[in-house]
Amino acid sequence: HERKILGDGNCFFSAFLVQFLEVALKENRLIMYINAIKNDKTITHQLKTRILFSLNCINKRPRTLEHVLNDPCQILPLIYYLKHMAASVIKKDEDFLMAIRINDLSEEEALKGDESLEVLLETKVLRMGMEATEPLINALCKALDFPISIILPGRDPLSIEGKQRNANSKAFLLLKDGHYSVIYPASQPKTSIAPSEKAIIPHKNPTGPKPIQTSYFQLFSRPFLWIWSILRSLFS
Repeated sequence: HERKILGDGNCFFSAFLVQFLEVALKENRLIMYINAIKNDKTITHQLKTRILFSLNCINKRPRTLEHVLNDPCQILPLIYYLKHMAASVIKKDEDFLMAIRINDLSEEEALKGDESLEVLLETKVLRMGMEATEPLINALCKALDFPISIILPGRDPLSIEGKQRNANSKAFLLLKDGHYSVIYPASQPKTSIAPSEKAIIPHKNPTGPKPIQTSYFQLFSRPFLWIWSILRSLFS
């Protein structure tokens, strides 16, 4: 089935993050990513603290995954870190840099040719709310070694490789009308953190379990059942 994602300009990263965290929990690899982030000296202490808080909560209590995905204060730092990891790969790979310049720069920007590497990454990679282009998606999948398939209605799926060639896709994203959502193949078994079909909505906390209506019936019917049992014992 399909899981809807909020259309806030970060839909690819939100959809990617949903699948990445679900797979990390399923494969018991989340602690490995937590330790890697602890040793990452390329991000600020504030960003690291916020990311580790969210991931540690998920690792200790997998059911809190839904809460994190519905809380913009927690999901946005995680999305920014995904962009940061992609930027780290792009910096070191001239092919990625060239692809960014060809695919993402306007004709006017390309003719100027005066954008430094830092400005290019800040405006075309790290800025929040921007559409994810193919070079950026490729760099992110390579950074995390997380191959994905992008389902395009009416066209063949687009496979994005990780570090290893020809590896099976670990996630499936649906791209329709310029918007990404998560798609779960029918063959994929349900896990203990089966995804909900609700969208990632800012400022909306997951609701708790709804009260069972029969509990109210049981509560108010007990006195009558008690009286009925006494009367039966008296006249039997």
